[in-house]
This record gives sequence, structure tokens and C-alpha cells, in this order.
Amino acid sequence: MSKKTIKVIMLILILNILFNNPVLAMNAATPAAEKLAEFTDNFFREKLARHNVPGVAIVIVKDGKIIFSKGYGYANIETKRPVDPKESIFRAASVSKIFTIVGTLQLAEQGLIDIDEDVNRYITSFKVENCYEEPVRIRHLLTHTDGFETRDLATFIKEPKELETLEEILKKNLKSPVQKPGSMITYGGYGTALAGYLITQIQNVPFEEYIEENIFKPLNMENSTFNQNLPNHLKDKVVTTYNYEENEAKFTPTEFLFVRTPPTGALSTTAEDMGRFLIALLNNGKFKDIRIINESTAEMILNRQYSTHPYLPGVTYGFMEHFSNGQRGLVRDGSGVGVRSQIFLLPEHNLGYFYVQNTRGDELIEEFNKAFLDEFFPRDNDIFTAVTSAADLKKYEGNYRPAQTPEHTLVKMEKPWP
Repeated sequence: MSKKTIKVIMLILILNILFNNPVLAMNAATPAAEKLAEFTDNFFREKLARHNVPGVAIVIVKDGKIIFSKGYGYANIETKRPVDPKESIFRAASVSKIFTIVGTLQLAEQGLIDIDEDVNRYITSFKVENCYEEPVRIRHLLTHTDGFETRDLATFIKEPKELETLEEILKKNLKSPVQKPGSMITYGGYGTALAGYLITQIQNVPFEEYIEENIFKPLNMENSTFNQNLPNHLKDKVVTTYNYEENEAKFTPTEFLFVRTPPTGALSTTAEDMGRFLIALLNNGKFKDIRIINESTAEMILNRQYSTHPYLPGVTYGFMEHFSNGQRGLVRDGSGVGVRSQIFLLPEHNLGYFYVQNTRGDELIEEFNKAFLDEFFPRDNDIFTAVTSAADLKKYEGNYRPAQTPEHTLVKMEKPWP
């Protein structure tokens, strides 16, 4: 990479930070239901086929209510079964992690754990190895600052008989952090898997059962489960997932794969079930009269808990900050075999949505996020002007590599050493 290219990249990054500073947030009017429906209908009718997405479900919540929910396209192409936001069950991939994080915070509310404590205090059958003086604290697991490397191998299996317990997987695969705990965001699955294992240890029940009893049932999320051997009453509602074959211009159904660590990605759910959960997060932990977390916990989930710099986006307990059009958004992404999902919250407006599609790909949801903000939260492009000289950018020249470097798997061979 040339020095000129590096300068251009760094200029773009700096301008993005300056232009998207949260201080610039503007007050926007609440989108009217009619305008919201018209906008969303027009967007997906135009974009669905263009991005080769078979089906989409979306639910939008505002001020404690579901203000819009709809399905677009097909839950199954072969049978022409349409997507239904109430009935169509999608795999949610890493959106699952926010449920694991909420479940862990519920334990903290009850005084069963202290999130500032070393996780090893609560583990009895094995201990987390750690080459750093700073312990892996529970709060590190909830903010993706645990320092563990990402898991790029053997994430899925084909047969349920191959599933191991969380304890077996962590004992065998969890290695020492590759970064000092609490020093930077190193997004991956090990931290959330360990948080899910803590739940099983503290409550002495399977992880799936705990989430069912403490989140799904209170919120009446009847079409949601972490059980990958789906209950009979849910099997017929599951959407078919697809890969799009560019060369042949056709969709090919994918296999139902089992996630080896359920707390990181095994959630199956509907858009409207997710609407109830989003309302609880935005409404101080309550959906109608049902409380799943207390107000202080809800605040921690919506407020920044870690950032490398005050002017850079950070992370809450469960969400990544995203600044655009002068708005502070919170994002929880999910991506897996044949699925792309996302929670997008605008806490300052008590507004949020859950989106899911039955094929992989980022283009459609990224385009929707931009169009949604441009439509309902437009900004004046002249609100801020920044001038940065080449001399200012010179100090950023150099070689860059990801912070989350692999150390214990074959993926280490891809490590871009300078």
C-alpha cells in the first residue's frame, strides 16, 4: 500500500469521525405510521430482487409499541410461502448474543455474580488460562473486550449427535487471551460462549432452558427458541435459507447447520417476537407491565461501556455504537449460513428495528439503514467543515493489522506480519 493511499484512507477515517460526532445529533420528528409504511414498502419492493434476497422480515418499534411489521418476498421459494412477521421463524445468528448478555446481567441483578470479578471465581470444572496480570472479568465478556481470539474453524456441524456441551467445548478450545483483557474490542464468540456457560453454572440448568424461562416466556415470545432440535410446533414455521449462485442466477437451499456454541448464535425467532424484546430494552427493561431487567441494567445496555477514544464509536453491554446523520445508533449484527440479521436502535428517540433475511449478504440492510436515516433523520451536509493537512496525516502512516490476531489455530498462517 502506497503512502498516498494510506493518507487518503486516514483522511476519510478522520473526516468520518468528525462528521459523525454524537455532539451533532439533531432532533427529528417521529416518522408517521403512514409515511413509514410507504417508505418501507417502496424500499423493499425495489431492492429485494436487485440484491438477490428471497425474503425479509422487519419490525419497527417506537415508544413502547410495535408501529410497523411486515414480511417481503418468500419464506420458501419452491412453495411460494410468503414471509410473515408473526409466524416466519428465522435463524438470527449473532443477534443471539444479546440474549446471552441480558441473561448474564439478570444474574448480576440478583447478586449471584459480580460483573467486575474474575470469571474464574465462578468456574468450577476448569479455569481460563491468562498470560496477563489483568484478569478476564465478566464485564469483559459482555463488551467484547475479553481479548480472546475469534473462532474461525468448526463453528457449525451437520448432525445434532455431534454437539458437545459448552463445558466440553470450552475446556478443549478456549485458550489464553491474545490481547490484554479490557484493552481493546476483539469481537468473537468465545467471550459470549463463556458467559452462557456461567449461566448454566450459576443456575444449574441448561442455557436454552434459562433463556426460555427468564426472557421468552415473560415476553410471550412463543415463536422463539435456542433449542436447535426445534419443537414440533415450530418446525413448520421455519423459513428456508438460500445461497445465491451468481453464475447460474439461481437460489440453492442451504442445510440446517447446528451452532456448536448456542449462546453465540443458536436463536430462532420471528420479527414480532423480537419487537417485544426491543421494546423491553428501550423501555427501561419493561414490555407493557412485564419487567425482564431493572432500569439500571437497561441503562448499561444502552450506554457506552468502553471505547478506545471518546470521539470513536464504542460498545455497550451487547451493542456496537454507530454514528450517522448526527444520530447515535446501537447495532447488533448477525450473519451465518443463509442468514443476515440486525438490531438497530436509536435510544434517544426510543426507536428501533429488527431486520432479518434468509440469505447472506450485507448490501440490503446497509442500504436500508442509510435510506431510513436519510428519510427520517436527514442532516444538513454543511453543518460541519473540517480541513486536515497532509502534515497532520503523516503521523498515521505505517503498517496496520487487525487487533484480534489468531494465535492458536491454522488461521494464524494468514496473519499479516509486517
